[in-house]
Amino acid sequence: MAEAVRRFRGGDSKAAVAQMRKALKLAPAHADGWNNLGVMLSHGGDMLGALSAFQKALECAPTHLEAARNGAAAALELGQARAAVAPLSRAVELAPEDITLRTHLCQALADTGALEVAVTHALRLSHTVPDDPQYHAALGSLYAQLGRHGEAMAPLRRARALAPRDADVIRDLAVCLERARFVVFDADAATELEFLLAEPGVDAQKLAVPAGELLAHRYAIGARHWPDLDAALQAGFATDALAVGLLRRAVNLNHALERMLIAHRETLRSRLIQHGELSASERGYAVTLALQAFWNEHVWKREADAANDPHSESVSTGLAGQPDAVSLDRLLVLALFEPLHRRSDAEYLAAWDGWPEEARQLRETVLTEPLAERALVASMRSATIVDDTSVAVRAQYEESPYPRWSVLGEPVREPVTEMLQRLYRSYDIARAPANRDTLIAGCGSGHHALLVARRDPSANVVAIDLSMASLAHAMRRAEAFGVRNVEFRHLDILDAGSLGRRFGVVESFGVLHHMRDPAAGLAALRPLILDGGVLKLGLYSVKARQTVNLARARIAELGLGLGPDDVRKLRARILAGLEPDLESLFESSDFYATSACRDLLFHVQEHQFTAPDAVAFVEAQNLRFLGFNFFNDTIPNRYRDRFPDDPERLNAENWDRLEDEFPNTFSRCYQFWAQA
Repeated sequence: MAEAVRRFRGGDSKAAVAQMRKALKLAPAHADGWNNLGVMLSHGGDMLGALSAFQKALECAPTHLEAARNGAAAALELGQARAAVAPLSRAVELAPEDITLRTHLCQALADTGALEVAVTHALRLSHTVPDDPQYHAALGSLYAQLGRHGEAMAPLRRARALAPRDADVIRDLAVCLERARFVVFDADAATELEFLLAEPGVDAQKLAVPAGELLAHRYAIGARHWPDLDAALQAGFATDALAVGLLRRAVNLNHALERMLIAHRETLRSRLIQHGELSASERGYAVTLALQAFWNEHVWKREADAANDPHSESVSTGLAGQPDAVSLDRLLVLALFEPLHRRSDAEYLAAWDGWPEEARQLRETVLTEPLAERALVASMRSATIVDDTSVAVRAQYEESPYPRWSVLGEPVREPVTEMLQRLYRSYDIARAPANRDTLIAGCGSGHHALLVARRDPSANVVAIDLSMASLAHAMRRAEAFGVRNVEFRHLDILDAGSLGRRFGVVESFGVLHHMRDPAAGLAALRPLILDGGVLKLGLYSVKARQTVNLARARIAELGLGLGPDDVRKLRARILAGLEPDLESLFESSDFYATSACRDLLFHVQEHQFTAPDAVAFVEAQNLRFLGFNFFNDTIPNRYRDRFPDDPERLNAENWDRLEDEFPNTFSRCYQFWAQA
């Protein structure tokens, strides 16, 4: 053993490991020897071997604190929270005042779903770290994960008071509040949401549900009763920081609030007709509503009589030498009813010098940025799309790019290979190709593609899509966020082979089920995956889309088409209470914007799968199913409790049975990985 240590200190790790293994054959119960072997293996990058050695040391000497610390560190580095719990628990027993150990134990317990136990350990730390913002943020996060948002708010507010600009604290506060639901008005929560909605780096869309609920409670907005425009203005709704933050930065997701906003829009139109102008308070509110109309892509159905509607009048008179005919109030009302960037005089309106400072954000958002995307489309190299279904799908997304987004957020800084090794025991990292380049097949407006590119800046990302309008949005956002390692291409998946490249990772989420023949789409992608590389797919679950299928049947019964006006007509019927069987759609965030609702209910092509179908789908292309992917442990824990004999969760028939019991298990999609 002494010789092994000497060689290790001399830099010959390989010889040191071999020497230590010889020693341990002679002294197999030597705890220090096993601990030293673990240190040597971890130094060489063999974390799995190191973890095994540290565990062996603890078996030999349960009170070996260093082995407990080292074993916990190895497990945490591997992302194996469950394996970290035992050595961390032992270490905490041996060193109960060690704050770092107890903090790591809290996190490991939380990651394994043992949240109540994690809270118990966290509370024991309270007297030792009364002024540590990270501690209070972590405690609040634990309460939030338990669904105890009322208890979560106090430590999270304490954390922000101690560190008002700390990015981690702000993130934990946002995560807590995005999951919170309110049946009464909560002033503390409203204050924190006002702060978060004013933060440029916070994704306001994730906070839309709690913000909408609090506004509905604050102003007594119900499904059939709400303050009229004058009452709302008098109550301060138009200048309410919570309302302004939500409506100017995100799509509202509250159906009661939406009904009020629609009514106020109609009143503003009428006031302009009646008086020829808006009051100062009405004008400021119109700016906010116009931004909301842009974000929801004018999803509100127009109720006005077109003959008396200033919306039907042209503001392009100025082009004919009458610039006085263009007024801010008329532009604001126009922006409530139609996308200004699609007007023939859009460039003139963008350059109009009558925009006041308080409306500059509106001009930038609804005119300047969309016109920049139009220019990108004009400069883009267009591919020839041949397949009839691809042509129809392209037409939908050219008219309704999906989704429109503004905040990128921070990606998880973890290589795909390490993430897959952490999530799936069946993943063979030894076969992983050195090439980490990624193909995003069907990138839409680019949000996920940019996150992938940011996750590993040394890898190259190629993102293809049918829609040039979607690609233009993605390209503009890539420039704004300084993402340089992504290349966008206009291309049908069926022609992906023309890229002439192979990739270590191919991702196609929510795309193949919109093709005429999904199997043909997968067959086109399969040759592009390097041996040992991985594929990530997202496919619709037939059991999770029962309400969607009911809506699609109703769309056919009503004789509606599949365009934006048809989206607005169906939504108006649901909002009016004429389609009670479809009111569960209020719970879907996709219900509240034109492109999203069109994608959800009105798509020109859709296939749906069962869990066995999804697994067979990839196995038919000689791909090995690794497992489904989830955002938290709720569903995996449910599966583990229901099917304890399948710890790797690979049995598709079991998943099919679980879906029978819980149809919303895959409410968004089957999201899963497979290895070539």
